Amino acid sequence: MMPSEAERERRLVYALHVLAEETSSAQPSPDVEQRLLLELRRVRPMRPIRWSWVAAIAAALVIAFLVPALITRPALTPQPDSAIAPLAQNDVDALTPWYFNEGLPEPEAGSVVRIEVLRAAADEYGVVLPESSSPYVNAELYVGDDGLARAIRFVR
Repeated sequence: MMPSEAERERRLVYALHVLAEETSSAQPSPDVEQRLLLELRRVRPMRPIRWSWVAAIAAALVIAFLVPALITRPALTPQPDSAIAPLAQNDVDALTPWYFNEGLPEPEAGSVVRIEVLRAAADEYGVVLPESSSPYVNAELYVGDDGLARAIRFVR
């Protein structure tokens, strides 16, 4: 007949008590004690830091925290600005052609937003604008329904 779980536990506790009583007066030899003390007092050299691991962990943290912040940009919500008068229908010559963003999927809908940008931004597109003392020029952005700017044109 197999002893129950409680009986096996009781026997184990009894055996541990007997072992503790038998070894309570045991002492290590002086030689063993001296070797143990010397080993504990010995100064061990530190392992060198593996900078490649530190760099890899730092890169992983940058990717984990910065990339999602760059990907999840807030959507642009166009707001009408009454200070900027809309162009008349016959003022088409006052606008440059649209410069489209290549590689983005075609939006289902969008809106045109009038903004001011630095004159240097127009220069990057090769647009020749009349001289002005202002560092800003008017531009129109076509913003898709996903909030991404799809095209830009400048007001001459």
